[in-house]
Amino acid sequence: MPVAPTRLLLIRAGVVFGTAAVLLVELLSAVGMLNRPTVIVLWALAAVAVGYLGRRRFTRPRIRELWAGADRLERAVAVVLGGLFLADLAVALLAPPNNFDSQTYHLPKVEHWVAQGGVGFYPTVIDRQLAMAPGA
Repeated sequence: MPVAPTRLLLIRAGVVFGTAAVLLVELLSAVGMLNRPTVIVLWALAAVAVGYLGRRRFTRPRIRELWAGADRLERAVAVVLGGLFLADLAVALLAPPNNFDSQTYHLPKVEHWVAQGGVGFYPTVIDRQLAMAPGA
């Protein structure tokens, strides 16, 4: 079984996922409904729709078949990438963001968005907080 179509499918799914996330945030912000319950409901609906379409349209390759069809180098790369992913996940879960950039730019910006229920501009003396929109 060729691996390239699976990779292309994953890349396309990532692009669609990112685009949908940005559009969802921007649209909900525009109508003043960017809040936790609305986001949860819409993401749940999107997950159901994707699951339904994925089950109907695509045949899912099994991990064992992909692993059996991979050569030694591909397996080694998969193991190394899996280890890096797990290490990154551990850092993300165990270490809170504590560098200068996170404390003065990213976190305050997100907190303002949560407080005002949208991603519009807000009064601040730190113009870096207003420079990039969600998904930038």
